[in-house]
Amino acid sequence: MIGKRTGSLRSVVDLMRATAEAHPDREAFVDGDHRLTFGSWDRAADGLAATMAEAGVGRGDVVCLMLPSSADYAVCYQAAMRLGAITSGVNPRLGPGEVASIISRTRPKLTVVPPDREPPHGAGRTIRRDELHDACRRDPIRRRPRIDGSEAVAIVWTSGTTGEPKGAVFGHANLEAVARGAGDLSRPGDRRLSPLPFAHVGYMTKPWDELLNVITTVIVPSPWKAGEALRLIEAEAVTVAQGVPTQWALMLADPRFDATDVSSLRVAGTGASTVPPELVKEMRRRLGCPVVVAYASTEAAITTRSRVGDADEVVSATVGGASEGVEIEVVDDDGHPTARGDVGRVR
Repeated sequence: MIGKRTGSLRSVVDLMRATAEAHPDREAFVDGDHRLTFGSWDRAADGLAATMAEAGVGRGDVVCLMLPSSADYAVCYQAAMRLGAITSGVNPRLGPGEVASIISRTRPKLTVVPPDREPPHGAGRTIRRDELHDACRRDPIRRRPRIDGSEAVAIVWTSGTTGEPKGAVFGHANLEAVARGAGDLSRPGDRRLSPLPFAHVGYMTKPWDELLNVITTVIVPSPWKAGEALRLIEAEAVTVAQGVPTQWALMLADPRFDATDVSSLRVAGTGASTVPPELVKEMRRRLGCPVVVAYASTEAAITTRSRVGDADEVVSATVGGASEGVEIEVVDDDGHPTARGDVGRVR
């Protein structure tokens, strides 16, 4: 762990450098047969940043990533940061119309695309995924811009359920705040199972947390399968496993569950949709570890969560209390605070 000594670290880029120097051989990502250490991640991002700079990417430009969850995605994200650029992940599940809307609104300087996919109109310069290996081996740029914590680093898009996807902008300081609010879901040296697309807020806002705590991210391949998630928990000695309620229900119902060793789990997290109380109780009983239920949104990456040690009725029937550094108010349709027990909107 880099520890609480973050006062001199103004950005994720600074923290990446400190972590890579302190723990160069620690695994940062397990991506199928590929294992990427913090040191290798740092060096690859340096090389790719040089390639991006040559393509004209600079401070304030947008870089779009049309990639699945992967170590490659993480390298691209970190490379763009080094130039002061803003990364916009494009969820592979989005349709052509939604992708076109995101591209037209962000006007990227550069887009990274899969080798078998044509870049959308307006994508700017492109790098294909199969070109990343050579691009990452470039000599680093000689002078990197000094990045301030207030600068934007990411645009994270909503699902578009009620219309076009909406973009939420996060700065380096926002990512630091997310790390402070992680609570029981982050401990130094954790090995974290990652079941969601990296374009999701659940990954895009996590770099400060994973670097500060030197966390190994174990990627579940897409499409997600319960049996593969269970295999990775055992094979990679996962300490923190997260998933939406449907994923946990599928894992618990999988015929391989009882034969899977889940004793490495320190905590299990869930949220992102309604969590049935019965599911929470079954998770606690069969996983043999505490369960943390969280509530958040794309626009507010941390809002509430339960705590390890909370009573069964708190974990199974609520979404806990406000996360560290978060203030919450429930208001009526006119924006006035509601009385305790009344229904309202979170503000």
